[in-house]
Amino acid sequence: MNIQNKKLYYKFFDLERASLFFGDEELNLYANQILNLIDSFSKESDDSIIDQNNIHQLIFDNRTIGYFREYKNKGTIEFIDRYLADIPDWLRSLILPNFLDLKELRSIIKNDLINSKQQLYRYYLSDKAKSIYGADRADLYAYYVENLESADFPHKYAINNNGSESYICGKKLFGSFHNHTNYSDGRCKISELRKLAIECGREYVGISDHSKIVNGVKEDDLFKQIEEIDKLNRLSRPTILKSIECEILSDGSLDFETKILAQLDYVIVAVHRDVCMTKKEATKRILKAIEHPESNILAHPSSRIYKRNIGLYLDMYRIIDACVQNNVVVEINGDPLRLDLDPKYVQYAITKGAMFSLDSDTHTQKSFYNINNAIRIAEDNNIPIESIINLKTKTELFKTTFNK
Repeated sequence: MNIQNKKLYYKFFDLERASLFFGDEELNLYANQILNLIDSFSKESDDSIIDQNNIHQLIFDNRTIGYFREYKNKGTIEFIDRYLADIPDWLRSLILPNFLDLKELRSIIKNDLINSKQQLYRYYLSDKAKSIYGADRADLYAYYVENLESADFPHKYAINNNGSESYICGKKLFGSFHNHTNYSDGRCKISELRKLAIECGREYVGISDHSKIVNGVKEDDLFKQIEEIDKLNRLSRPTILKSIECEILSDGSLDFETKILAQLDYVIVAVHRDVCMTKKEATKRILKAIEHPESNILAHPSSRIYKRNIGLYLDMYRIIDACVQNNVVVEINGDPLRLDLDPKYVQYAITKGAMFSLDSDTHTQKSFYNINNAIRIAEDNNIPIESIINLKTKTELFKTTFNK
């Protein structure tokens, strides 16, 4: 799903969640229809659904045509904004993310006379909640309520960067690893990312599109991409590295078979869905993926997105320990909405001897430079330069980091 479609999808997703909470069945049905329309269109096309031709081919009611045109011209839909504005701030932060059962939440708020986030947090810590959900699940819900507003998000690193070469401690980066193309939800062609890498003086650039279960590449797409990369690599530098951001499924297994992953230069593993898990379940899931023989980099370890997805409830110290033990690199993701690994865990990872990748999570040409946010986190936390894989040559990478 391209970025524009994804943003529009989120707009109607917010409407779907709010209307479900308020029991507005007609509006909820309408929101779901639009979500299905955007999702179906995005599976068939890389185009923006709000382009003029697509609007008239796909949509037959004037209301939706009007909303889509408004979003194209203004970047928002005022009807949805007004609908959401009527929800108190503390409640909005609970309703919009897809964590809690909204019908159940509405019942709790009504029956237990809850009118603040603090009261709801205390409810989930109560013996009553533990008897209903079990101790682990009640603890998970309390964690959600406590953290949904992202009060400790490291905003000072959330900078939208302009194009520039990337240095850390005066040393120039040889390359980056986490870059998406139009094979999945990125806007850039592989050749365009190659050009950006040339402009930044990189020795290599990794291509790591999403895997199939998160609307990414299927096996045939991946083999086609490999062929395209092989052709481009016949040119001069930079070398284009073959990779994938492979989804960690809910049981900890990976979205592609080992024999396919083994054909790539390295494998990034990450979570993007099914995050509603207890701390024990989520930690077990990530540990299993880290132990997979083809796993090389753990991307955005908590899977958080600022005020959209609180992410997995993890024992992050065990996750870092496992990465060190299994020669898996810990990513510091420079996307301004992620900034993950959270800086508060970096010092622990350094003391344990973790290796780090500093990366951009590229989806557009501009976001190629998000890597500079990760660099700032690394510099502020004094990560040793020998622990940063972006400062390794391609030869060094394949002798050490990607040689499991």
